[in-house]
Amino acid sequence: MFEVAERFLSQRVRPGVVGVIAHSYAVTSNMAEGETYAGGRHLSTDGSSREGVYVGLTRGRFDARLYMVRRRELVPPADAHVGLPRLDDDTDTVKAVTQRLEAQRAERLASEVDPMAAEVARLVRSHSLASLAELPHDDDAIALRAYRRAATAVAQAAWLDPLPALVARLGERPEGSVERAVWDRAVGAAAVYKARFGAVAVDGGGGAEWALGVAPREDGALQSYAAAAAALAKAEQAQLARLPVSSLAEERRGLLRSLAGGPTPDAHDEALAAMSTCRRRLEETVAERTVLAQRVATLGDTRRWRRNAQSIELARRDLAGAERRVAVAEVALARAEAGLGAVEQRLPDRNRLADRLELIDHVLDAKVAEATLRPAPYVLAALAEMQGPPSLRHEAAARIESFRHRELGRSPADGAFVGESGLARAIRPCPADYLESLAWDHVAELAAPDLVVAVDTPGIDLGL
Repeated sequence: MFEVAERFLSQRVRPGVVGVIAHSYAVTSNMAEGETYAGGRHLSTDGSSREGVYVGLTRGRFDARLYMVRRRELVPPADAHVGLPRLDDDTDTVKAVTQRLEAQRAERLASEVDPMAAEVARLVRSHSLASLAELPHDDDAIALRAYRRAATAVAQAAWLDPLPALVARLGERPEGSVERAVWDRAVGAAAVYKARFGAVAVDGGGGAEWALGVAPREDGALQSYAAAAAALAKAEQAQLARLPVSSLAEERRGLLRSLAGGPTPDAHDEALAAMSTCRRRLEETVAERTVLAQRVATLGDTRRWRRNAQSIELARRDLAGAERRVAVAEVALARAEAGLGAVEQRLPDRNRLADRLELIDHVLDAKVAEATLRPAPYVLAALAEMQGPPSLRHEAAARIESFRHRELGRSPADGAFVGESGLARAIRPCPADYLESLAWDHVAELAAPDLVVAVDTPGIDLGL
C-alpha cells in the first residue's frame, strides 16, 4: 500500500488549490500531438501504429516511458469461444510489439492515393449541396464525387441528429441491420432533398408533406421528391410492421370510423385522455431537460484547472438527448391536440387519415400474405373438407387471415378460438351485429358456404 503524508493533502499550493496531488487523465496520441508534458507515458500494443508510438514517446520533456501489452488482453478476439480449442499465440509482448512496428510500411500522401481528393475537398468546402448539384456531373467526375460526398455528409448528420418530427413518425434509429438500412435511407433522403431544394416541411401535411413540404412542379425536383417520399413511406411501413397486429387493427378501426362520419363521445374521451397523457409526458421531459441543463451549467462554471472534459461532454450529450425527447413530446402533444380539435370541430383531416389508413393496410397486407404462405393449423382444419383447386384454397386461407388481422386483430401466433370447431375456430362464430356479419360472411361464402346466413330484405312500396 502506498502512503501519502497528510501535509501533501492539506498544503495550500495557490489560492483555491489545496493539496499537491491531483487526478491525471490519459489522452489519445491524436489529441496529444503537438502538446508537451513534463513526463510522457505511452501505452502501446501489438496493434499500435509506428506513428502513434512516436508521438507518445516524444511528448515528455524530462521523462518518457513506454508500456507494452498485448491487444488481446485489452480487447478479446471476436471469434473467441469459451470451451473450444484454439491455437494461442505465445509470442511475448515485447517481440509482438516490435514485429508490429517493423512490419509497417511508410505512409503515402493523400495526393498519391487519390489525385482528385484535394479538388473534391475544395468543392465541398466552397459549395452548398444545391450548387454542387448544378455542376456538370456527367462530364466532370470531380463534381460528381464532390456532390456525393457532400450528400453523404448531410445524410450521416441526419442519422446522428434526426429531426424530432422524423423520430416521432419513424421511431428511433433501429438496431437491426436491415431495419436500420431502411431508416437511414429514408432519413438521409429527406435531409438531402431539403438541403438541395430548400424545402420546408408542412406540419400535419398529407402524403410526404410532413417531412418534404409541398411537392414541386419541376420534373427533376419531382423525381427526387418521389424517391424521398417512397423511402419515407417504406420506413414508416417498417415502423408500423414492428407493432402488434392488435394495435394496427385498433388504429385501423379508429381511422375507418373517423373517415366514415362524425366522431362519437367515446372517441372524444379517448382523444382527450391521449392529449392529457401527452401533456404529462411533455412536462416530465421538460423537467428532465431543466435538471440536465443545470448540470451542464454547473460543470461549465467549474474552475478551468478542475474541469473534467469527459464529464462535460457526457452531460452535453445527455442534454442533447433530452432536447430531442422534449421535441418529440411536443410533436406528440401537438398531434394529440390536433386530433382532439378535429374531433371537437368534426373536421378531421381526411387526407392525412386516408394516408395513414393506406400505410396500415399495406402493412397488414404483407402480414396476411406471409401468414397465407405458411397456413396455421386452424386454417388447415377449417379448409380440410373444402373442394376445389389449390388457388381457391389459397384465396380462402387469405380471406381467413385477412379477417383475423383486420377485424379481430389476431395474428397466427395468437392461435385459434378455444372451444370452437371448423371455421369458427379460425374466425370465431358469426357476430350478431349485421355490419360485422357481412365481413364474416365474405369469408364463409368461400371457405364454408353452408354457414352463410341468408338475410331477407323486406319489400318497399314505391307507390308506382
